[in-house]
Amino acid sequence: MITSSENNNNNNDINDNDNQINNTSDKKIPTLLSLAKIWLTEWTELEKKRRIGANLSRLYFTFAKALESVRNSKDEDIKTLKDLGKLKGIGNFILGKITKRLEEYQSKTGQIIIENLEVNISVNKPKNNNTNNNNNKPKRKVKKKKEYVPAFRSGSYAILVALYDYTSSSSKSDSMLEPFLTKAEIIRYGQPYCSSSFTVPVNGTHFTAWSSMKELIRRELVGKMGSPPKYFLTDEGVELAKRLVEVTDKLNPLNTSEVINEN
Repeated sequence: MITSSENNNNNNDINDNDNQINNTSDKKIPTLLSLAKIWLTEWTELEKKRRIGANLSRLYFTFAKALESVRNSKDEDIKTLKDLGKLKGIGNFILGKITKRLEEYQSKTGQIIIENLEVNISVNKPKNNNTNNNNNKPKRKVKKKKEYVPAFRSGSYAILVALYDYTSSSSKSDSMLEPFLTKAEIIRYGQPYCSSSFTVPVNGTHFTAWSSMKELIRRELVGKMGSPPKYFLTDEGVELAKRLVEVTDKLNPLNTSEVINEN
């Protein structure tokens, strides 16, 4: 729970950031990328302060992933909001926040970072020119997408359960400071939940239980950030992992005797 004093501190942090920008702007007009970097850093830090115990909000990861993309970009490549929206991790939500902050900044300082801001924003909105034509066409029956559920004690199952156990609100490790795990930690915590090895390939293949991570990331159940990479559950991943744990506890308790002994 955020107290009023914490909110005041957060507001002071925002004002300090704005003052910092204004002080430097007397010498040189900041670029869109530099402003985005300052604001994303601010929002990331605010979300970090809002965590309860060992758990950060999912917004923290959203902002952190966008910040990482911005830090890896160059000013000459980001001239418009449309350019900014092409960066990995920056969707409509973050682009909208940056646009609103940019409007306030330009109004407050008189500095024009993006000319014709309203026109620039509209470029990013999807066009819907064929609305009338589409209404006249017969609608196809949409086939319901089958939900992905990993097999019990598979690599995907073990990764999801390990991440959930050690990064969720019911974490077994309350002393953890960040709600993500490294590859080594996932292998260590996930191996007891898996019938195959995370490090020794299946006979005649290059496949290990860890190979399942690629599929989980593709399905956006697990997120990846930083270098060396750290892994975390997305909102969808949390929901799926929670159900897996609940069903397993009720119907089929973990049999640790099946775990591969690599020694």
